[in-house]
Amino acid sequence: QFNANALYQAPWGIDVSGNVFGRQGYPYPLFRQGTTAALGGDSTLSVLVTPQIDYLRYPNLWNTDLRVSRTFKVDKVTFRGILDGFNMFNANTALVRNNNIASPTFNAIAQNLSPRIFRVGVVVGF
Repeated sequence: QFNANALYQAPWGIDVSGNVFGRQGYPYPLFRQGTTAALGGDSTLSVLVTPQIDYLRYPNLWNTDLRVSRTFKVDKVTFRGILDGFNMFNANTALVRNNNIASPTFNAIAQNLSPRIFRVGVVVGF
C-alpha cells in the first residue's frame, strides 16, 4: 500500500495538488454455509472452499484525486476558491462481493469504489 501527494504552485497564485493511492486487492475467500450437526451441534458455520484464504484476491485498487485552488484577498478578508476532483480516472473497482458460493447472489458486487465526483468550495478567513 502506498500514498503519494504533490503540490505545484503555478503562476497567478494557483495551487494544483494531487493524491495517488494504491494497494493490493484484499483476499477474496470463497466459502459455503455448513452445519455443526455432524459434530453434535445445531448451529451453522462457514466452510472455506479455496485452498488458502488469499488464493483469490480482489483487483488492485488505484485512486487519484486532484485539487485546484486560488486565494483572493479583499481588504482584511481572504477567500480561497477550491475545486476538488475525486477518483479522476473513474475506476469502478469492486471492493466487496458476495463470496458465499451457495448464495443465489454469489459474486454480486456489494460495494465498489465511488464514481468520479467534483466538489466546489470556498473558505473565508478574516
